[in-house]
Amino acid sequence: MRTSLHRSRRMRRRSGRARMIRAALMSLALSGFVCAAANAQDIYRWSMPDGTSLYTDQPILPPGKADRNARLDETLAVPPPDSEEQQQAAREQVQREQKRAEQLAEEHERAIDAADAEVHAADDVLVRAKSELQAGLQPRPGERLGNANGHSRLSGQYWRRVRMLLRAVEEARARLDQAYEDRNAVVS
Repeated sequence: MRTSLHRSRRMRRRSGRARMIRAALMSLALSGFVCAAANAQDIYRWSMPDGTSLYTDQPILPPGKADRNARLDETLAVPPPDSEEQQQAAREQVQREQKRAEQLAEEHERAIDAADAEVHAADDVLVRAKSELQAGLQPRPGERLGNANGHSRLSGQYWRRVRMLLRAVEEARARLDQAYEDRNAVVS
């Protein structure tokens, strides 16, 4: 059991090394593609006996890499470089796309600013509605009705006014919640 566990760890290390080697070879191959693209040559992919791939610009293996078990997998034709007109058209396309991206970024910034302004306005309305409610809880002259035993009660007019102030607070809170949702939708 121990030896099989030890072997599996060793195999994982080896496969990890193999992945790193493959990644290094791929990056070399990609840099070879760039160099080859400048010369418009073909690229040859060889499969080596150890499972790795070798990319060269030669149809035969270099002397240090020659192996009878290596096989040529594929030949990749590298297209010739674009003409000056095509390169100019590509540069103009990139500039148009950059300009469009900048416009979209500015529009997004304006949308965020507008959403933030709505959040601040809604918050101001809520603060004002709460302070009006707090001030409105004090009965005004004529809103207290006297009773026979010397106590008083609040009139219907007082309760209608308080309900109206409470409704204003609820509406302001709903507006603020909606403003936050709208801003979060714009930001994300």
